[in-house]
Amino acid sequence: MLDEIRAGNVATVIIKDQRRIGRDVVEAGLLKRTFDEYHVRFIAANDPEAVERYENYLASRREAYHRKKQESEKTA
Repeated sequence: MLDEIRAGNVATVIIKDQRRIGRDVVEAGLLKRTFDEYHVRFIAANDPEAVERYENYLASRREAYHRKKQESEKTA
């Protein structure tokens, strides 16, 4: 997974429980630092606030996509 993140192929990591991110605090900290460095979103599914933020993000991306599509259809 880290190779894929460093290659720029991963935008979001979703896990069931934040406790599953690493074997210990040090490993978890290093992974989170890597996520930050490569602008990877990290979501723990059992964290309702994180899930809500991600859903809001997806909704805003969908709206932007549809607006852009409608604008390009008008100019075509």
